[in-house]
Parts: sequence; C-alpha cells; structure tokens
Amino acid sequence: MWNCEGGKAQSAYRIIASDTRGNILWDSGRVESSQMAFIPYPLDTPSRLRVNWKVKLWDEN
Repeated sequence: MWNCEGGKAQSAYRIIASDTRGNILWDSGRVESSQMAFIPYPLDTPSRLRVNWKVKLWDEN
C-alpha cells in the first residue's frame, strides 16, 4: 500500500515489473483507479525469479 504526499487522493497508477536485467515482464499502463492494494499480477513467473517493481502514482491534480 502507498500514500500520496500531502494527503492528496490517488486518481491513477502504473506498475512496471522487470527482471534483474531490466527486461519488462509486465506494464499495467496508466490505470484510472484509486485502488492501492491487491492489484493482481497477471503472469505466472518461475519460482526464485527476482522481480523489480516500479510504481507511479497520479493524484487528483
């Protein structure tokens, strides 16, 4: 779960998952939603695969 600075409300998010070499495994694209948790990861990944996550948020402005 994450929070926007200054108590602003989240209006959208984007999640990018990549492997340790920087290859993108999944990019959600911009999703108009205030959802902050329990966002499903749509891929099956091998066990022990390290995944790096980047999350970008947009607030109501």
